[in-house]
Amino acid sequence: MTILEHCGAMEKKRSAITCALLSLPAPGLGHIYCGRLAWGVLFLLLSFAHWGVFIFLWVVVHSSLQPALMAWMATSALVWVGAVSHAVVTARHSADGFERKPYNLWYLYLLVALLSWSAHYGIFRLLGANWLTAVELKSDGMIPGLLMGDTVRVDLRSDSVKNIKKAMVVAVVDPYDGQTWRVLRVVGMAGDDVQLTDTGLVINQKHVDSKAGEFGEYVRKDQAGQWVEQKFARFKERLDSVEYTVAQWIDPSRRRRGKWKVPEGKVLLLGDNRITATDSTVFGPVPLESIRGVVFKVWFSKDPRTSKRRSNRQGMDIH
Repeated sequence: MTILEHCGAMEKKRSAITCALLSLPAPGLGHIYCGRLAWGVLFLLLSFAHWGVFIFLWVVVHSSLQPALMAWMATSALVWVGAVSHAVVTARHSADGFERKPYNLWYLYLLVALLSWSAHYGIFRLLGANWLTAVELKSDGMIPGLLMGDTVRVDLRSDSVKNIKKAMVVAVVDPYDGQTWRVLRVVGMAGDDVQLTDTGLVINQKHVDSKAGEFGEYVRKDQAGQWVEQKFARFKERLDSVEYTVAQWIDPSRRRRGKWKVPEGKVLLLGDNRITATDSTVFGPVPLESIRGVVFKVWFSKDPRTSKRRSNRQGMDIH
């Protein structure tokens, strides 16, 4: 091979289309393809900016989820569009006689993309372990407000957990197995005398407002794993200005009963489904440290019997 032929083999004009496609999975990769390593590293770092924006708003500012998500999406879109556009311009300004760099190898591009997405996934897992996560309801303990198959958003921020109040819906670790997360409602705080009777809740010798509604029914799994219809009496309950619906046995004689004095450092939790919920009627008051977060919105819902998406429940606020 002559010197001229060798130089021709090392020279290859950069393709704007290839540059744009490489920038999609990992901003900065198109710049690396063009031999602009510094720009490539800069855009790779900027591709993580949306996580910083979200964590700042959600954790530091303690904003609600909607503005934090909007800022997350806007920052992400800005970086990706900026990276693609700048990479295309860079490719078009590359000389026809571009000389390949030692790192202009397809498997290095793939490695960079994989490392980038691994880092994004790691931040996502960190977020889910400390500040915001989702929990799928695999039992019917919160019927009729929440259904089996609902996936709910859980606010894990320490400030939210510290400010637990009565009537809030929370995610708590089952004290029996120490692993299962249960979604239940706070009905008693430290020092409260709570009584569950066939006519409803009594807290500190005062009956919680309750109004009977129409009968309802839902489908649940029996002990044999078969789907069966469960009829219930619907009651509107109002606790500390929060109104929610509970399900009770139609026959008052079958309704759950109990009496508790909530100790310091513990809370009393009940499921809105007073027929089958696994709650403090089973395991008593639970330590505050067992509460993992505050449940505030339905993120996704799928009927466990048919696997069909229940889109009408998506985004529903939880009270």
